[in-house]
Amino acid sequence: MKPNSISAIITLVAALFAVTVSILLPASYWWINYHSQLNEIASTAKIHALRVSEMVNRNPLVWQSEEHHLSSLIHTSFSPSGPPEIRIVLDLDGNVLARSTGRIDEPSVAYTERVYGSGDPVGAVAVQRSTRPLLQKTILVAFLCMGLGLILFIILRVLPLRALNRAHSSLHREKERLRIVVDHALDPIISMSREGIVESFNAAAENSFGYRAKHVIGKHIQMLMPGFEPGHTILAHEKTKTGETVEEGQDYLRI
Repeated sequence: MKPNSISAIITLVAALFAVTVSILLPASYWWINYHSQLNEIASTAKIHALRVSEMVNRNPLVWQSEEHHLSSLIHTSFSPSGPPEIRIVLDLDGNVLARSTGRIDEPSVAYTERVYGSGDPVGAVAVQRSTRPLLQKTILVAFLCMGLGLILFIILRVLPLRALNRAHSSLHREKERLRIVVDHALDPIISMSREGIVESFNAAAENSFGYRAKHVIGKHIQMLMPGFEPGHTILAHEKTKTGETVEEGQDYLRI
């Protein structure tokens, strides 16, 4: 795989991790806290609905007209340090019979619980809570996660690329040293691909075969040695031509 391809893959992976952190963490923070608040107001609505139901069963005919008493029943907040909320008592037609003091800012979340009298629904208690504080905190968390995502992107991209560049530079230096050794070797040295295409042709090979490197590189090895097949050693090729037996483990040393 080419260094540019590896670099592109590393950049893509780092970007995916950074985007995941920047989006997933704030979304998880919002989801967990939103459902936590929904559970809290559901519990609050159920408790207040139970109180109002007890009042209805004591005064089934006049309970709707006792606004002051209803207001006192829903006045208590079970999370005084939590986000602002309002509590409302409604009849079956949705008319407001009593309401707690205060106001809330939108957006908000609400939960409604039935009020029963003698086993039959006669109204409801609704609890509505502002989610604006949660939204503001989520935005702050999102900014922090964006910074964390940027740091993560830099770490996951820069450090691997730096190591890749060092390895690539080291490999390039080794190849250059090998090239110099091959070019100045006294023996002819030819390198070729698996398909038999000549890839390098040193000065000694030029003197031995009488071809310039530029005329040989890129050509098939059979241009120099007709009948030679890629995968065979030079030694095996020469012995095959003379009818000699090639022993296992023998390899090409020089031309």
